[in-house]
Amino acid sequence: MSELPASGESRADHLQLILEHSEIGAWELDVASGSAWRNPRHDRIFGYDEPLPAWHYEDFLDHVVPEERESVDRLYGAALSRGENWTFECRIDRADGARRWISATGRPIRDGAGETRRLIGHVIDITHTKQSEEQLRAILRELNHRVRNTLSIVQSLAARSFPDGADIRTARASFNGRIQALAEAHSVLTGEQWTSARLPDLIDKALRPYDLGEAIRRDDGPGFRLAAKTAVNLTMTLNELTTNALQHGALSRPGGRVELSWTLPADSPGVCELLWAEVGGPEVAEPTRSGFGRALIGDLMPSEGGGESSIWFDAEGLRCRLRFPGEPDAETPEA
Repeated sequence: MSELPASGESRADHLQLILEHSEIGAWELDVASGSAWRNPRHDRIFGYDEPLPAWHYEDFLDHVVPEERESVDRLYGAALSRGENWTFECRIDRADGARRWISATGRPIRDGAGETRRLIGHVIDITHTKQSEEQLRAILRELNHRVRNTLSIVQSLAARSFPDGADIRTARASFNGRIQALAEAHSVLTGEQWTSARLPDLIDKALRPYDLGEAIRRDDGPGFRLAAKTAVNLTMTLNELTTNALQHGALSRPGGRVELSWTLPADSPGVCELLWAEVGGPEVAEPTRSGFGRALIGDLMPSEGGGESSIWFDAEGLRCRLRFPGEPDAETPEA
């Protein structure tokens, strides 16, 4: 540990340097007159580029936001009457109009008769700390909301993936695939701080686990961004379509493929239309009953404002058209 300067004069110079260049506003208040000595940093905290010629307790109180003045003044009175430290946090309106948070502490100095004659203390601008605390609270609230939503999705998937009488091995594979799709969507959104997701990135992540290579032919359209919930729903939908194609459709035989493309319809601003078309697979016909995968697709995209989904069984293979809301992505050049 380094030693303090040896002489009293050196120590005074050292303390003066701290007062002049630190972020701490120092002050000493004369209780009888209400006037205060301050260092330059004190006045800058309150929005003054140059030190004021005089500063009184009332000047300080005028800067405190109206709804907090009474509380601050009450603590000041307690410090004077009971000799307690005057410690508080509050918001102030600076001289330049900015609203800031401060933290202050004043220590009473009493005379021989026990009367408080002076208070000495400091004040610090803690606005950034308060903003960070609020951001953290917002993140925790959002995380709690997302966890609840995710658990609800998982609960629904589990209930529908394991119906009574289902083959457990097949059901387990379907369930695991759906959970993987959910994880992939979350991975993309995490990289974007859960604000939105780029459509090409989302498709890449959704299809990557299947390693389909040339069996997926993409005709990338204009850049497009999806909100978080829409991104999750689209990823789940692509998982259902891919799983069905591998088991029953074009991807179940050599030479079969899926053609994937999207456009932004001129008559529907803020909407993307994606087409999934299977080619070269077995002959298809509309099933007599709707399975969970088809029901899931039918439920997911329409749950978004402006979202639609339609499936039909063309002679060449299954077709699916999805419409979902979002916004053009300026970072991605149009095709």
